[in-house]
Amino acid sequence: MDFTFTLRGDGQVPTRVVPAADQRKALNLTLDALKPSELTVPERVMAMIPPPPPGFNTDLTWIDGGGGTAFDQVTLAGGLANEVIGYLLQRERAARLVIFQARDANALGLDEVLGTNRATHMGRAGAGVVGGTRGVARVTAGHARCHARPGR
Repeated sequence: MDFTFTLRGDGQVPTRVVPAADQRKALNLTLDALKPSELTVPERVMAMIPPPPPGFNTDLTWIDGGGGTAFDQVTLAGGLANEVIGYLLQRERAARLVIFQARDANALGLDEVLGTNRATHMGRAGAGVVGGTRGVARVTAGHARCHARPGR
């Protein structure tokens, strides 16, 4: 949904539902960021990332992976997946998908967002990122569970 903070009489349209075709295009472009080919950190890049020095304050670590002194590309990929899926399934955004589809059956709906994500990333063998597609599935399930909890 596009919205503008309008003033009475200024002639602006305060809210507008983005056309379904534009929403579907944006969804596909967003989900492209989670393809294993996009989540893969090239070996030459991993070789340039040094381990933290002894005594380094681990509270300042920007990638808190399980690899100890080894760069953990799986945790990095999971972090990106968490950001992307988290924004796609943000509570108010998910509610708007349901509301707008109730108004217009051709609108992009929550079921379609989840289904497109599932079709794009789940159940495919991923190359390059160990468990890349499983990680996307795990992140999606985690966000869905959070939304299903009462009071959250």
